[in-house]
Amino acid sequence: MCLKNLLQLIIIELQIVYQVAKHANGRDWWIISKLSSSPFTSYNRFIVYLISPSGISQEINYDFNDAKDIDFQKIIINPEGSKIMSLRLNGFMCEYDFDRCSGVINNPQVIYPEITTPSLNRLFWEGSYSPDGNLFYVSTSRWTGVDQSYLIQYDLSVNPVSASADTLDSSLAPVGPGAIRLAPDGKIYYSRAYESPGHNSFPMLTQCTYINMNFANDIGLTGAI
Repeated sequence: MCLKNLLQLIIIELQIVYQVAKHANGRDWWIISKLSSSPFTSYNRFIVYLISPSGISQEINYDFNDAKDIDFQKIIINPEGSKIMSLRLNGFMCEYDFDRCSGVINNPQVIYPEITTPSLNRLFWEGSYSPDGNLFYVSTSRWTGVDQSYLIQYDLSVNPVSASADTLDSSLAPVGPGAIRLAPDGKIYYSRAYESPGHNSFPMLTQCTYINMNFANDIGLTGAI
């Protein structure tokens, strides 16, 4: 069975966000996923599988017990495969170490704890590491009473990381946040979604922008892609 089919089987079983990372041996693959539960538990559980010529390993669970296992979560792996950033719509943001040899996830560094009481004024939507892994970009979403969304840059070398927040872009409803992806060309692409009354529309081409990471002194929004 090919890797694609194995991934599809696991995704169907988990029905939750996942990422893949190549094993340090250059042959096998790790699948890293997150638990979603109803009613919500507070395990903050990562679920790890190893894909090898022998098949799919038994799942390995890592519980950190510091955030709810909600439906909307994102996990982003840095380009080296050594760090994992976890984002949630309820404001939780945390970076972990990841060992590509053993699959162990540990050393959580909480940047923001989850918001447990109204109002939800920090709603993380998507994120991406810079090519060198030193910066992290995150988009925030809108919510009831929160009409503005943002694109924010963090310097992961700063302590605390939250103190390095730098707003690069913002938008008001009906324009909302979209995906952020590090592409093979070394640029981070950031899209926006236009939400029409009653339904969501695909991002318009003129609303797509990118952060040019090729110039250290010129990191900012450029024109349309």
